[in-house]
Amino acid sequence: MKKKHKFTPGQVVPLEERALLSGFKFPFPVSTLGLRGAFVLTSRTYQNLQTTVNTAIVNFEKSVIKAFNKAGGDTTSTAFQDAVFGTTAADNPWAFNTNGLLARLDAAMGKAEFKLPWGGGMGNNPTFGAGLSAKTVFLGSLNPSSVALGDSVAGLMGTAIFTATTTQELKSNMETVRAETLAFNVTAAGSPVTVGILPEYVEAFGPTGARIFGTKNT
Repeated sequence: MKKKHKFTPGQVVPLEERALLSGFKFPFPVSTLGLRGAFVLTSRTYQNLQTTVNTAIVNFEKSVIKAFNKAGGDTTSTAFQDAVFGTTAADNPWAFNTNGLLARLDAAMGKAEFKLPWGGGMGNNPTFGAGLSAKTVFLGSLNPSSVALGDSVAGLMGTAIFTATTTQELKSNMETVRAETLAFNVTAAGSPVTVGILPEYVEAFGPTGARIFGTKNT
């Protein structure tokens, strides 16, 4: 499930903030495709979802920086690694240790996925999930951005953290992952990704893509 991910400190692509503001509309053609209910993603639901995902990532970053400073700026210290990775083993093959910061972030991503049509990856699922969480990545999410990045949000964060040697690199690397998750346009170092994981799911499987679910501006 994991593969090496490259970061270029100081070259973080700015986050596309439009969906965090009131009055957000999808920046691509929309259509309900004649579908209803849970099979139509509204712009309001997407706006709220992106805000939720963004908040979870920002809170995670703050907690990591706090743990990093407490550990004296040493990512190799036992205290820092325990805080990030946790120490209590998970009970399934895709989850992070249950008492670490990565586990908390992954749980938030897993909860968020269920707000997207087919996003949770459960049942007879044509998309195999959104690819925000380790679970849907493990189950084989077909989201092109997730496939290109090769990992979940929490997995990418783990690599981002432990390839950093300074506070600035740590912040820069984590911000790169935030952009790779949320931005409508992002070019990641060492990666062909041009659209973030969350918006790419809508583009790839909504009306402008595979037409598995509809969209509607509200």
